[in-house]
Amino acid sequence: MIRDYNIANDANIQLHKILGATIGGQMLTGELMWCGDSGDAAFNKMRSRVPAGNLFTDLDVAVSACVANRGDVIVCMEGFSQAVIAAGGLDLDVSGITIVFLGSGTTQAKITFSTAATADMDVDAANITLIRPKFVAAIDSLQGPIDVNATDFTIIDGEYHDATDVETLDAIIATAGATRLKINGYKYFSTTETGDLKQSHIQLDGCDDIKLENIDIRGNFFIGCIENVTDEVLNARFKNLYCENLNATPKPALFLDANATGSMQNVKLKIASGTTYYNSAGKFSWDGDCQGFVGDGVTGDQLGTGGSGAIDTVVDTIASDLVVADALIDTIKSDLIVADALIDTIKSDLIVVDATADKISSDLIVLDAIVDGEVTKTTTIASDLVVMDAILDTVKSDLIVQDALIDTIKSDLILLTTMVSDFIVKYTSDVI
Repeated sequence: MIRDYNIANDANIQLHKILGATIGGQMLTGELMWCGDSGDAAFNKMRSRVPAGNLFTDLDVAVSACVANRGDVIVCMEGFSQAVIAAGGLDLDVSGITIVFLGSGTTQAKITFSTAATADMDVDAANITLIRPKFVAAIDSLQGPIDVNATDFTIIDGEYHDATDVETLDAIIATAGATRLKINGYKYFSTTETGDLKQSHIQLDGCDDIKLENIDIRGNFFIGCIENVTDEVLNARFKNLYCENLNATPKPALFLDANATGSMQNVKLKIASGTTYYNSAGKFSWDGDCQGFVGDGVTGDQLGTGGSGAIDTVVDTIASDLVVADALIDTIKSDLIVADALIDTIKSDLIVVDATADKISSDLIVLDAIVDGEVTKTTTIASDLVVMDAILDTVKSDLIVQDALIDTIKSDLILLTTMVSDFIVKYTSDVI
């Protein structure tokens, strides 16, 4: 053991300043603050190990004790609970600080929102990071309890809990000031969902260059699990995202502005029914691992737009084409019935024509016999000529009837040709 006699025996030396401790993989250069519940045994033990000016029972007071951009870190001890009961009840207004939440499960340090639906935590300074934060809603219809208004706000491995008969309308609200918002690791826990209907869990409004990764949100949302409202987000990055909207209407899992830009990687969206996994693909690029689901144990549909458009658009187009095709088939069936009747008519007319031709042939045979006989009979020529004239009149009449029948057949054949041509055009167009 080496003793430095320049340090008083009762001096409080923070271990991290001796060892060069790290938080979140970065060297800790600022002050290390501690927050705990005053009645907790571990907190009381810290009184003899931590300078009084670095030990707090209120997170808001601990934040105020930090110095901007010095690299200060606040550690919320296991079992600590910060109550936020009004609008601005917790104000993160010192830039560059990091807050770490210790513990796990029911003993994890947390921030609880209660008393008023307007109770919220304001992020009003840049470069603030929360590591393993746990947020708990203890009142129904909270209206944006995590209000992010400053740049470079980061959440690492966070979680949010609603309770029975408690539903948060919009949990995280990121305004236009929340440029470069980063959330890496986040899960939303819902329960019976019998409180007021939720709108979304993460609401984005004009905050550009954001990055949302490793996020799991499942619940009944009237708009979507994640919502881009009013002003489009630009150059956003969504990666390893799972959103399931249980709303039976159904409602989409992801609600995007049509002009939002960025990239989607391994995004999974699940809805109660239909194929409207999102309201719009925006102007995002979607990789091959982005899929939409509508049931358990099924293969997902490809999300985003490809050569033939998004899968939901393709399905809608196919459904529309099938309706048109069905109507076309009905028309073709009707036309074929008419054509069949026309063919029967033509057959009947041809039978009549054939009978007429046979009669004309018979009459001509009689006429020929008469002519042959009258060559040698001059006394009865006048009488036979009268008979022959009558026969010729009959032949002329039969020829007129035959001519009319032939015209009818020609007309029917023209109609049949037109119908066949229309059928070919319709069939060819539908196939194309």
